[in-house]
Amino acid sequence: MIVADARRRRLVEALGLLAIVALAAVLRLVDLPTRGTWDADQGHDMLVLRDLVVNGRIPLLGPPTSIGDFHHGVLYYFLLAPAAAISGADPIAVAAWIALGGIAAVAVVGWLARAIAGPIAGLVAALLLAVSSSAVEESIFIWNPNIIALSSSIALAAAWQAWRSGRARWWVVAGAGAVVTMHGHVLGVILTPVI
Repeated sequence: MIVADARRRRLVEALGLLAIVALAAVLRLVDLPTRGTWDADQGHDMLVLRDLVVNGRIPLLGPPTSIGDFHHGVLYYFLLAPAAAISGADPIAVAAWIALGGIAAVAVVGWLARAIAGPIAGLVAALLLAVSSSAVEESIFIWNPNIIALSSSIALAAAWQAWRSGRARWWVVAGAGAVVTMHGHVLGVILTPVI
């Protein structure tokens, strides 16, 4: 009886998370080609990605910041390169790649909240990120900070797992997530003390 109840609760929780992730996908992917922002930043990034995948010209600097000759991290371009390469540098495919990262972040945040505070907290946290208008908006267009939702959630989830389990390999994952966050935006460095 107890085992059956536990299985039923796990099944309901899994179905709830699956429904929330599906909702996140609908909110981010439906009509994607008409929703994304397109201006100088997106044009610049797509030209760099196109040059990378078509001409093999490897960028040495990430996107420029708004403060002159200072740049964000170049890893941002390498993370978007697979979508650009597969699609022939189609900006919609790159935006979809970012949207998939936003959807994955919903699942990671749900897992982290569940690990810290239980199943209800996990579902609530996942739902809040899934329907957050700013999280949806930041998942549907090409811009370097838009990769941060996934990388920072992975970094925090891995740090929690490292702290909880005592396994050093989780610190490596946390560090990698933090590095990607820092490459996504220079202010991502503030994640380091939290981890």
